[in-house]
Amino acid sequence: MGLVLLLAPGCGDELPMAATPQLATSLCDRPSGTFVLAATRGILQDRLLVLRIDSGASRAVSELTSLSSGGTPGLALFPSSVASSVGCSAIDIFAVLASTGLNIRLHVDIHADTARGFITTPLDEVQAVAYDVFGLRVDPSLLVRPDTSSMAADPDSAPKLLIRVDDAASTDNRFLPRLRVRGLVGELAIPTAMVGLAGFMKWAEIGAWADSGFGIAAHSRHHSANTDRNLGFMAEVAGSMADLRNRGLATWVFVQPGDWPDSLYFDSPTKLANWRGAVLRNFSRVFEGYATPPAVPLGTLGTVPLGVGHFPLTGSATSGWILAQWRHLFVPHSYSVFLIHSVDVVPANKLDWLLDSIAAAQSDGRLRVVASATDLLLP
Repeated sequence: MGLVLLLAPGCGDELPMAATPQLATSLCDRPSGTFVLAATRGILQDRLLVLRIDSGASRAVSELTSLSSGGTPGLALFPSSVASSVGCSAIDIFAVLASTGLNIRLHVDIHADTARGFITTPLDEVQAVAYDVFGLRVDPSLLVRPDTSSMAADPDSAPKLLIRVDDAASTDNRFLPRLRVRGLVGELAIPTAMVGLAGFMKWAEIGAWADSGFGIAAHSRHHSANTDRNLGFMAEVAGSMADLRNRGLATWVFVQPGDWPDSLYFDSPTKLANWRGAVLRNFSRVFEGYATPPAVPLGTLGTVPLGVGHFPLTGSATSGWILAQWRHLFVPHSYSVFLIHSVDVVPANKLDWLLDSIAAAQSDGRLRVVASATDLLLP
């Protein structure tokens, strides 16, 4: 999507209109880095805008490639080769979309790692409408690079099973050895701000389990039902992914906390067809939530599965209910997820019969137990 740009600085700086504008001398603190911006309505309602502000003398602003919630390329607001300028803690851009002639103004004020502003588009020939924009400074290495290559067909028809253990509870240290002694692995979903608190595992323990072959997934920072629906949601996703990477536990999997309510409870594809779905698509390769059935053919996942469902083996799950779900695990070329909270496994041997059955099915080739949701995508 080609554009014609007129660039205006913030904070009252006046720049000459030139191919490469020269920055006016100022004592203000000009922002730099990569910012992910979103809006609940307008042209950004189902996609993100990822801007990189050069920290060098030119302070050029360029756009990084991103994906919409549906997996198509993002907004493409302007070509990366076009230079722009940055004012005192602000970005102010005027653009004309060449394909539609639509005039766009983007203004963002930046304070520390937070960005807030508005994007304006014409309502008709004489009126314009503005939508709030918000976002965060992020490490660009956290963003998924769009991959248009097709997945190779898995020659192994054995269905895949992921055993996911949520919340990093200290009781995981009691339960996980019961997997390992049977030659099984699983995925640990970590709410990163809870690690080290009373009742939760320590980082060293999580690292040791990862070293022994268990997969790691981000599970928000605070696992809070009070998470803000907009900027707070973005911070919980990006922040938990960054926390794990900073601990040497990088992952491309994000798991929704079960107590996120309303618009953050992703129990249908419709709830992912917006900017929140774009956040999850751009920060993860697999999003585990509630939007798909607990057992489905692998071919229906797509290249970035959103909302992968699970069978919840909660404290109220009876052996009869678990056996009723067992038959769903053995469809060729399919995947299933068992969700376990180790605090529910009381007494400690409560699920040993199930783990024995899983180990036997893996031993005779009827199941392949995987360590991460990303393994659901790979042969």
